[in-house]
Amino acid sequence: MIIETVDDQSKIDKLRSTLDRGESEAIVLSLTLQAHYLLMDEKLGRQVAKAAGVKVIGRIGVLLLAKKKGLLSSVTEQMDALRTIGFWISDALYEKVKQFDST
Repeated sequence: MIIETVDDQSKIDKLRSTLDRGESEAIVLSLTLQAHYLLMDEKLGRQVAKAAGVKVIGRIGVLLLAKKKGLLSSVTEQMDALRTIGFWISDALYEKVKQFDST
């Protein structure tokens, strides 16, 4: 495992007016490393990251990619498991993904 740190504290501080420390650091690190994607589910964090030019994917997006690549048989089962442990998924997104999952 490689652990990266963020050196540009001023960029983090700028984002801290809107986001928590972890989200701020993740966005700045994504920009620094020119990451392909940032895994983030929180709505405001996603909006700020996208506005900064970071490509964002959430847990549901990762599950959909896994299904598409044949690594997962049911996204719906995984969403149900996430909901069981308190992960919030809107009913609209759940239904949309469920339709995809049945194809």
